[in-house]
Amino acid sequence: MQAARTLLTLDEKDPKRVFEGEALLRRMLRYKLLPEDEKRLDFVLQLTTQKLLERRLQTLVRSLCVCCVLCCASAGAVPALALWSGLRAARSGGQLGC
Repeated sequence: MQAARTLLTLDEKDPKRVFEGEALLRRMLRYKLLPEDEKRLDFVLQLTTQKLLERRLQTLVRSLCVCCVLCCASAGAVPALALWSGLRAARSGGQLGC
């Protein structure tokens, strides 16, 4: 965030801002921290802790309740067929009772 703030103080045509700004935005897009339609330095400064956490893989997995199914399956409590059904239900938005 500090890098974006520093780059925004430079002129839009400044070679440092263009080069480093594009690199920063590429990283943000690669890590899925910014959607493709928000590919500007201004949007980097608008990222909040909540937005970052929503985009983390662990948070996405937990929100789908896949972690609950995987934990039960690794403990041997759920047969493989039930695991597959649970993953399909999680992906389609079904509730697994987590």
